[in-house]
Amino acid sequence: GSTSYTSRMSYRGPRAARLVQANLLRAADLSRVTREKVLGLHGIGPDAIRKLEAAMVMKGIRFRT
Repeated sequence: GSTSYTSRMSYRGPRAARLVQANLLRAADLSRVTREKVLGLHGIGPDAIRKLEAAMVMKGIRFRT
């Protein structure tokens, strides 16, 4: 549906704010950026990336290469 991945993964506070500030509101938005760019966002580390990638796999999308 239209629920953002940040809501489904219980991202709140600074982590969600960084994704929103980067205009990465939905899993599909992540396909236009590299994994490294997302890892460079404050508060986004390896655990968050694993969760994001799992959400992306469910949608059939990947980070830009």
